[in-house]
Amino acid sequence: QGFESLARALEKPGAARISHLHLGNAKGGDAGSASLGRALGCNVCLSALYLQNNGITDDGAERLAACLATNRTLSELHVDANNLTSKGVAALATAAAASPFAVQPVSGERLGAPGVGG
Repeated sequence: QGFESLARALEKPGAARISHLHLGNAKGGDAGSASLGRALGCNVCLSALYLQNNGITDDGAERLAACLATNRTLSELHVDANNLTSKGVAALATAAAASPFAVQPVSGERLGAPGVGG
């Protein structure tokens, strides 16, 4: 519910002053990342989003990536220490290729599949 409330706030015109949002360790999970993704589809000022250690899985990464395809202001997305496999990382990388944002390096220590990360 916390991420949903924050997402609604980001969709409002007054959110234009927020450029960096640090939500590491907030335990937003897949639902939270999807809510933020929806908000980022129309937000015009957020340039960096930190979602480390939020329990995001491939499903959440794919939903977030689909929403980020329309965002033109995000330049950094930090998703380290989540439960991503190569599938979730690939979804985010594909979205990043079509947008100006860069997915920051994802370490392999907490990824769901052996050999994923870098």
